[in-house]
Amino acid sequence: MGTGAGAWFRFGLAYSGRQIASLTYRMSWVHTLNGSNVNGGGSNHLLQWGGIQGVLPLGRWGIGADLYAYVRRSYFSAEGFGNVKQNVGQLRFYGVYQTFGP
Repeated sequence: MGTGAGAWFRFGLAYSGRQIASLTYRMSWVHTLNGSNVNGGGSNHLLQWGGIQGVLPLGRWGIGADLYAYVRRSYFSAEGFGNVKQNVGQLRFYGVYQTFGP
């Protein structure tokens, strides 16, 4: 359990009523008030997530790709706990079929 703050934004680009690209970013900061029995709280966590998405329309069909990154930074005040730095990426390719519109 903890307190914190966060922010996010998303920017999208559309063509002929279809989204073809987007950019997303989210950030959260959490200060742990009541953590595990071991560290008792007092840790801070900075979480960031962002990515880009693109779709190439081909009639009702389309080909898409997403590239996302997740970054975690955790800082612990208890002795014996090291800080944590974690980076994770994801790349996806997929097909799209539009069931509405022209």
